[in-house]
Amino acid sequence: MALDGAARPLGAERAGDQTVWRAADAALAAACAELSWGELVHGESFSLFEAMAALEMMDPKMDAGMGGGRGGGRVAGSGHKGGRGEAESVGEAVERGLLPLPLPADRLVDLCDSLLCAQATWHSGHSLPQTVFTCAYLLLPPLAPHACTPPLSLSSCPLLLALLSALLATLNCVRSAACWADQREEEDFVTSAGGLPLEGRVGEAAVAPLRALLGAVEGVARGGKGAGTAATQAVVEDEQAFGCQLHGLPPQLLAALLARMHFTLALFDVLSALQAARQPAHLPACALKVRAAQQALHRLTATPPPLARPAGAGSRMEHPEGAGGETQAEQGSAAHTASGRAAVGMCPAINRHLLPPTPPRSTRLLTWQEALDHVSRLLAHLALICHMPARSPPDLLALHRFLAHFRSARPGPVARASLQLLLLRDGRILGHDPLEVVMHALHLPLALLPAAPRTQQQEGQKGQSGAAGAAAGGASAAALTPFVSKASHAVQAVLRALCANGARERRMLGKLLPDWNRLLTLAGDVDACDPVVHVATATFSQGWWRESVATSWVVEHTCRIVIRYLLLGFSTRLYAPSEFLPAFWYVDSVLATLIHNVSAREAAMQKPSTAPPSRKARRKPAAPPHAPSPPPPSLDLALLTTYQLMCKGYVRLLAAFSLDGKLPHRPSPFNADRQRYNQRFAVLKRVQLPEPLSYAAFHRSVSPAGLSVPELYQMALDLFRSAAGQLPNIQALADAAAGGDASSDPVVAELEQVQRVCASNCTALFVAHRAGAGSVLKVSFEFNAHPFFPVVALKRA
Repeated sequence: MALDGAARPLGAERAGDQTVWRAADAALAAACAELSWGELVHGESFSLFEAMAALEMMDPKMDAGMGGGRGGGRVAGSGHKGGRGEAESVGEAVERGLLPLPLPADRLVDLCDSLLCAQATWHSGHSLPQTVFTCAYLLLPPLAPHACTPPLSLSSCPLLLALLSALLATLNCVRSAACWADQREEEDFVTSAGGLPLEGRVGEAAVAPLRALLGAVEGVARGGKGAGTAATQAVVEDEQAFGCQLHGLPPQLLAALLARMHFTLALFDVLSALQAARQPAHLPACALKVRAAQQALHRLTATPPPLARPAGAGSRMEHPEGAGGETQAEQGSAAHTASGRAAVGMCPAINRHLLPPTPPRSTRLLTWQEALDHVSRLLAHLALICHMPARSPPDLLALHRFLAHFRSARPGPVARASLQLLLLRDGRILGHDPLEVVMHALHLPLALLPAAPRTQQQEGQKGQSGAAGAAAGGASAAALTPFVSKASHAVQAVLRALCANGARERRMLGKLLPDWNRLLTLAGDVDACDPVVHVATATFSQGWWRESVATSWVVEHTCRIVIRYLLLGFSTRLYAPSEFLPAFWYVDSVLATLIHNVSAREAAMQKPSTAPPSRKARRKPAAPPHAPSPPPPSLDLALLTTYQLMCKGYVRLLAAFSLDGKLPHRPSPFNADRQRYNQRFAVLKRVQLPEPLSYAAFHRSVSPAGLSVPELYQMALDLFRSAAGQLPNIQALADAAAGGDASSDPVVAELEQVQRVCASNCTALFVAHRAGAGSVLKVSFEFNAHPFFPVVALKRA
C-alpha cells in the first residue's frame, strides 16, 4: 500500500519518484514464525520505557489530567445516594460524606487491609499517587496541613492517625532505600510522590503514637488498663482518645485490629533496622526482627475479622451507619480486605489531576491474598539478606556466590535496595574500606599501600606486616595505588550490578567490561613492581601465577563477569533455541580460562612445609623421589568443573539434535548465522582476556568431525553423568567449609537444582539414544529446574 493510499500490486516496483516498492510478506512471515508468544524484538536502541511513555498530552484518551472520569464507578464504600461518579478531590469527598470520622473499628481494619494491598502494589512498580495515596484520609490534616478541604481533621480519631503516620514512616524507609540504591527506573520502582505529603513522617517519632496505643488496645483486650507508661494509662482511661468504640467489641474483631497494629510496627522495625545496619555484625539483630515480622504476618492471616463474606454470597451485610452499603464483590472487583467489604476512603481518581501524561485508568490493586503472598516473599528475601556471609574483610568470591543465590530467588526492588544499601553504604563494602577488600582479594598485605589512601584504623595495622612495609617504596605508590583505587571502583560497580534485576544486571555487566580491560594494562605494571614481587616470592609457591598476581586476579574476575553475562541470557529468555549451542560453547571456553587461573592460584597458595622431619622419620630409608600430589580441589574449583562438564554436555546434545533433525535450523531472512553470532557476542570483544572467540573458531569446534548421532548422544550422556558424579564431592566440601552442616549454604540449593537438571537430561538423552537417528521426536527446553541450564523435554511429534 502506498503512502497516498493508492493500492499497488505486491511485487511491483516503481522508481520514478525514487521510491521502490517490494513485497515484504515473506520476510514478515518468516519473522513471525521465529517469534513465540510473548517474545519481543530486542535492539540496542530500543527503550521500553520510552515506547510505553509515548503518550499525547491534552488528549482525554491518553492524558489522565484531561480525563474527567465522572462516568465510571463510584467511590469504594460510598454511602452517598447520588454519588455514582468518582470523587476527584478531597473537598468533594468530604462534602459528599465519603470520609466518615470517627471511623468504626471494623472499618478501620478494612482500611488497614486495603492500604496493605496498595503498598504491595506500589512495591510492584506502580506510582504512589495511584496506589497508597488513593486513600483520601492521607490527605487530611494533620498529615496534610496545607490541604484545602472543609474543616475535617484526623485528630478526632487518634488510632487512625497513628496507623497512617506509621504507614508513612514505612513508605519513607522504602523510598529512601530505593533512591539510594538507584532502583528508580520505571520498570523497577517509582519513588516520586507527586507532591503529596510524604516527607514529614520519618523515623521512630512517627511510629511512637502507634506503639503507645498498641499497649492501650492490648489492655482493653485483656479487660484491664494494661501495664504501660503513664501516657498509655491515660489513653486507656479516656476511651474517646481511640477515636472508635473498643469496649464491648467482639474478641475476634479486637484480635484482628491488634494483629494489624502489630504487623504495621513489625514491618517498620524490619525495614528501619536493615536501613540502619552498616556491617554484618548487625545482621543477627535484623534477623530477629524479620522473624518477629513473619510471626506478626502469620498472626494477621490467622485472625480474620468477623462477618467475613463467604465465597459466592450475594447478600448485603450489616454496616455501621455512614460506613457504606455494598461489599466489594457486589461492585465486581476483587477483594482487597480480609472481610470482603470495601474499605472506606479509597478514591481511585482523587489524585488523577496530579499525574503526568498517563492513560486515564485506575491502577488495579493487588488482592488481599496477593498482597499477603507479596509480603511473605518480601520477608523471606529480607531473611535471606540476614544470612549474608560475615567475614572480615569480606571475601569477594563468597559475596558473588551469595548474590547469585539471592538473585535466583527473584527478589523485588525493595529487598534488592535493602541489600545494596547494606552492601555498599557510604562507599564501603560491608563497612570495610574497598582498598582493604581489594588487597585482601589480591592476597597482598595492606601495608604495601602508602599511608595516604588508608584510614587511621588501617594505618594502625601497618605493624602487622613490617617486612612487607619496609620493602614498599616509591615504586609501589606509583603502580599499586592507581590500580587498587580503580579496582575498588570496578568491584563496587560489579556488586551494584549483581543487586539489580536480571535485565539491568546483564546490561550493566556488559558496560563494565571496558573498565576491567583497562585494569588489565595497569595490572602488568603492578606485577613488575619490586615490592609486589618481593611479597609474592616470599608468600606463594613457585609458578607462573606468582609472577602475575594482579593480572591473574583481573582475568579471573573478568571471566566471572563474562560467564554471568552469558548465562543471564538464559534466565531472561534472550536466546532462541538455535542460539543455545554458541552460548554454551562460549561459556565452556571462558570456563576453561577461569579454571586454569583458579587452579594456578590454589596451587600457588599451597606453601610447601618447611618443618624439619621428626627423629623417627630420619631413621627410615629415604623414599624414592616422586612428583608432589596436587592439592585437593576447592569448593569453587569443583563447582566450576561441574559447570564446564554440563556446558560440554549441552554442546554435544545440541549438536546431536541438530544432526538428527530434532532441532531444525531455520535460517533467518534478515542476517546469516555469522552475523547473528557477531551481534550476540560483540560486547565480549571489549576485553583482551578472556580472548574473544570468532565465529570461525566456533564453527570448527562444534563440527561433528565424523561422529555419528548415537556417538554424540553417548558423549553428552557421559558428560551429564560425570557432572552429576561431582555433586557428592561438592557436598562434602561444602559441609567441611561450614563446619559439618551446610544446609543453609547457597551451594546446597545450587546442587539440588543441578542434580535435577542432570537427572532429567540423562533420561531424555537415554530416550533419544534408544529411539535412534531420524526418529520423530519434538524437542523443547524448559527452565523449571535451574535458571541457566534447561531441561530437555521430548514429545512425540
